[in-house]
Amino acid sequence: MYLSTKEIAQRWGISETRVSILCKQGRITGVIRHGNHWQIPDNANKPDDMRKRSNKHSESTARFRFIDLFAGIGGFHQAMRYLGGECVMAAEINQDCVLTYKLNFKTVEKDVRGDVNEIKPETIGPFDVLCAGFPCQPFSKAGTQQGFQDKKRGNLFYKIMDILDCHPEVKFVILENVRNLADKTENWDIITSELMKRNFYITEDPIILSPSDFGIPQIRERVYILGIRKDIRNQTILTNGYIHINDLGLDRFYKKCKMGDAWSILEDNADDSYLVTNEQEEMINAWDEFRICMYYLARLKMKKKY
Repeated sequence: MYLSTKEIAQRWGISETRVSILCKQGRITGVIRHGNHWQIPDNANKPDDMRKRSNKHSESTARFRFIDLFAGIGGFHQAMRYLGGECVMAAEINQDCVLTYKLNFKTVEKDVRGDVNEIKPETIGPFDVLCAGFPCQPFSKAGTQQGFQDKKRGNLFYKIMDILDCHPEVKFVILENVRNLADKTENWDIITSELMKRNFYITEDPIILSPSDFGIPQIRERVYILGIRKDIRNQTILTNGYIHINDLGLDRFYKKCKMGDAWSILEDNADDSYLVTNEQEEMINAWDEFRICMYYLARLKMKKKY
């Protein structure tokens, strides 16, 4: 008797994608492939997890300390820990996310603070890197797009600035938000000017990246704003007050997605409700063309301004 990747994933308590990867790697005995689907023997044993896990989070071996604001379930934390960082404070208001975060990093972070508005900056210990995926709703096309005029969420960016004002030891800032934030010059101008006031070199242009740029079959564009304190910058590279995308050396990490990577996780018999109609496809394409035009117009305006 054979089971599907979905059935095995539920039995083993892992993701269906992870099961497919194990099948592809030949780590499950007796699997059979039918087209884009795997069939796994009912009596198959779950392979040991051989993925490398960083143990660099202890205080004695940490290369740097970071805080994780608007932490979600820990995307920034995962990357920073992999690089050898130690999390000294995390904050997330959604309790479901907090529970997941604690499960993901239980050996690192015993407690996760809640509402960032309730955190007094002086109660945070010294740290080197500030990571923040601040709320995207005020800037998202799916929201009201009030930006910093949104008194409830738009102004949370200034809470980040309050923390930086209280911690002059911070060396690096990594901010993330929806792509639409960078499409409006007024939002981008506020963010960059506030960081420059605080003695940071920042990214000259919005850095737009998607998982699909790195071989992951998902298109989810996000804008990243980077900052490095002026006095610690590499003066041979950063010479004109800005960080350029070419300075980051991302080229060596770019990887095109193979169509097989995406199709391997799709169902053959998906419900019709998931299909896009011809009319919807035309609307999506028209909006995408409009967005691209507006983006380049905004960049031209910024170039003229500076």
